[in-house]
Amino acid sequence: MTAGEVDAALEDLGITVTPFARLDARLTTSFYRHKSGLGIADRVCLALARSLSSPAYTADRIWQDWADDLGVDVQVIR
Repeated sequence: MTAGEVDAALEDLGITVTPFARLDARLTTSFYRHKSGLGIADRVCLALARSLSSPAYTADRIWQDWADDLGVDVQVIR
């Protein structure tokens, strides 16, 4: 798939790609200090959800254990 095809597919699906900024990276590292046991990809998703004031959707129930501490609305999809 070319970059143009990816862009078209994302647009067709109504998906917005959001930049990950320095403040998001700092927030991601602060989540590590919580000794959450969450991987970096999990923490990146949670940090971006918090930055955007958006819910974080996951199938991983452990995220709910940290939702209140991290200030993120976590929605488990199954």
